[in-house]
Amino acid sequence: NSKLYLAECTILDKRLSDLSTLYGILKQQEKEYVCPPSLVSALTTQLLFILYFSKRGKSKEPKLSRENVQRLEKILTLVIIPGLQPSSQHIHPLETWIQSSHGTLRLQRLLQACFELYTLPHSYYAKNEIQTVTSFLHSVLLPLHSSEVTTFCKTLVLGQNEFNLILLLRRVLVKYTGTSSDSYLPPNAEDLREKSISTKDKERATLLWNLVLSVIDSTPHKEVYYAQMVKDIFTIPLLTWKIPLTSLVSSSSPKFLSMISSFASQNATLLERG
Repeated sequence: NSKLYLAECTILDKRLSDLSTLYGILKQQEKEYVCPPSLVSALTTQLLFILYFSKRGKSKEPKLSRENVQRLEKILTLVIIPGLQPSSQHIHPLETWIQSSHGTLRLQRLLQACFELYTLPHSYYAKNEIQTVTSFLHSVLLPLHSSEVTTFCKTLVLGQNEFNLILLLRRVLVKYTGTSSDSYLPPNAEDLREKSISTKDKERATLLWNLVLSVIDSTPHKEVYYAQMVKDIFTIPLLTWKIPLTSLVSSSSPKFLSMISSFASQNATLLERG
């Protein structure tokens, strides 16, 4: 099994390197290349085998080592995202996935790996990698033209399951990652206050915060999710340290008051009781 794992890593790395070279050549000629759906499926399946590999069989959680994060970013950048661009005239690379149970499982595992990246310690990812993942999620959750993939993904990330986007945001904000995955507060928080939260943590939290709000605003019955935001996000300690106040409450937007109003409306009985 270990030999198979190492062989798959070598083969995938070579294929991604070849794709990168091809893109470089075509870019010089002002041409573009979009991977056909069959190649997208094959390379993504190979990546997921590597991410979920375990000597005891398939793992339930992706293993995002530094090398695997780089592979994930390359798959998204070179293989998947080009076919999701509004200007692309090609077949949506993920449409066929949701037509079968194997395909939907592939999509769920890819989303799970992307979500897991947000929770990693600093040393495991670079700024461009977290931006690429966010761009991919924007493309499947907030495209210009809705599709079955969008409907499937939105239902998944707003449902009461392990893919819930609001609970992912809570997980990211509650748990201080820093250089350790086991910390909940910066050890020097009392002395440094806001400065104890790194720029990298703030950038990641802001990207995810903006994504969550955009997804909520694009759905009907957003009031339900607004109320959940108040309950699960606004109650987080040191929240204004982790997300800039300008992002939390925009003076040009009534979202903040709308969230409070939705929470009060849905919990009127409990609030009256005190």
